[in-house]
Amino acid sequence: MIKTLQKCESVPKVSVIIPVYNVEKYIKRCIESVLSQTLQDFEIIIVNDYTPDKSMDVIEDYIKNDSRIVSVNNYSNMGLMWTRREGYKIAKGEYFYFLDSDDFIPRDALEKVYNKAVEEDADIVFGNFQYVDNDGTKGKIHKHIFPYGAQKEGIYKAMLSFQLLHCVWSKLYSRRLFDNYKYDTFPHQTNAEDCILTYQLIKNVNKISRIDDAVYYYFDDPTSSSKKRFTNDVVRQYAFSLAYVYNLLKTELVFRAALNRFMAFHISALCYNNYDIEIIKSNIGENTTEVIMGLSSLCKYNRIGKAILYWILWRSNLFRVLIYKLRPVINYIRH
Repeated sequence: MIKTLQKCESVPKVSVIIPVYNVEKYIKRCIESVLSQTLQDFEIIIVNDYTPDKSMDVIEDYIKNDSRIVSVNNYSNMGLMWTRREGYKIAKGEYFYFLDSDDFIPRDALEKVYNKAVEEDADIVFGNFQYVDNDGTKGKIHKHIFPYGAQKEGIYKAMLSFQLLHCVWSKLYSRRLFDNYKYDTFPHQTNAEDCILTYQLIKNVNKISRIDDAVYYYFDDPTSSSKKRFTNDVVRQYAFSLAYVYNLLKTELVFRAALNRFMAFHISALCYNNYDIEIIKSNIGENTTEVIMGLSSLCKYNRIGKAILYWILWRSNLFRVLIYKLRPVINYIRH
């Protein structure tokens, strides 16, 4: 699937993995931000996801002048998840740092997260990120906090309750986590890749740390494809990712309430936007009934939750199937 163009010979401290697709306008800024780092012991792995523009022409000039840059090609457009995979398959660094090609990083980002990882022997280091708009104006800083502690159980709970983002960028990862990561079991994804990867990696961590600094500039592009309406194929992939998270954690009783609320929120959001309920049901499969039951916890807090429950049941045509199981919930709503 890939062709290696060039490799650096040393063993770097950090491998910066950059997937490339249609970023001709931004890739120079991205690469320059890495080359100017205070920590210079790194490699840059560029993965060309069959980009149709001239991004690779820009990149080739850097490859010719810096042996730390590695370039590989996908022979078809594979999406972020598998494109990142092709990057970390050949990465040689002690740690991995994922950087999207329209984003960039502060000059001391790699030094800060690497030093933290070494000092605390951490498998993952969370850093904050800052929004940047079209004219380069830096905006709000999003802080990654650990409201339930830094153990994996607390991290899962924070992500399930939307208090901690599951994005793979703005974090540093030990390569150990990827040694046993079974990426070949997943179909090609173009959406919700971060969700699958992050939840799987955290399952194998020994130590998680954080720093209270912005180590990533997130380009808030209003024209980004991620902000456009989902196609049925994207909804299918999204539902698959939700089902993956559910199956990964459903046996852990400590997560049950938070997991059901997490699933119910995402399913209701998809249904609210009139996406095909049959696609959602077919990809979540046998978990559909149990997940929708999780909406009962939303109903305890506000009328909107109650309305969502009725509406989802109507949209999914599950009234006859669930009427008995949902009797306690329906009685609660009526009162």
